[in-house]
Amino acid sequence: MRNPDDFTTFDAAEGTFDFERIDVTDPDNVKAGLGAVEARHGRIDVLINNAGYGLYGAVEDLGTDELTAQFDTNVLGTLRTCQAVLPGMRERGSGRILNVVTIVRSPFPWMGAYLASKAAVWHLSGSMAYEVAQFGVEVGVIEPSAYATEFQMDSLRMAERARDGESPYGTQTQDSQVVVGELLANSPGPDEFGRHVAELVDVPDLPFWTIAANEEWQALVTSLAGMTLEEQGAVWRDAVPGLLP
Repeated sequence: MRNPDDFTTFDAAEGTFDFERIDVTDPDNVKAGLGAVEARHGRIDVLINNAGYGLYGAVEDLGTDELTAQFDTNVLGTLRTCQAVLPGMRERGSGRILNVVTIVRSPFPWMGAYLASKAAVWHLSGSMAYEVAQFGVEVGVIEPSAYATEFQMDSLRMAERARDGESPYGTQTQDSQVVVGELLANSPGPDEFGRHVAELVDVPDLPFWTIAANEEWQALVTSLAGMTLEEQGAVWRDAVPGLLP
């Protein structure tokens, strides 16, 4: 975790935990932190990349510095941790990397920066999966749907132009954020997603691509394939009223 004070969150949890401060945007810290874990335990068998945040705002409103920061965490952060553990995994001839992306693979408003970063992680993971398989290392991506987490709070940032009143999309952006927040609040808790991940840690043959969602969400995203933008918009308006302008 980035903040050692948060380690106490797990004091009452079952199991044995070992903690290390790691900020995925700090290359030296990533190497040192994961290196310390490897030194203590002799190996890292599984890496799960779940660190990330969302940048909310119309594409026209995105500042290049905001987009750069989004990719630094979501994409380069994932790349840094993968590159830190792969040498050891290759040498042992085993290891498993699970990268969390998103179930949204169709046009979706206000979250272009976040979705672009997750698409980048998806394709980096796919290339890496082929490249490292020869060394006995497995790579997979997990596509979660909506879960009731703090994504809409501590893990979501609004584009500056959408906040300062200068954007022609400002009101729509802010209203839709409330709608998405309500959707997440009424979704299953993160423990359900945790069970999906735990199953992938132990499954004998890791699938590259896993959707961690209920049947309703899976049917929704599957139905969007091959539709025009207008047709997809109709589906989203029905599924998440108030999302689209």
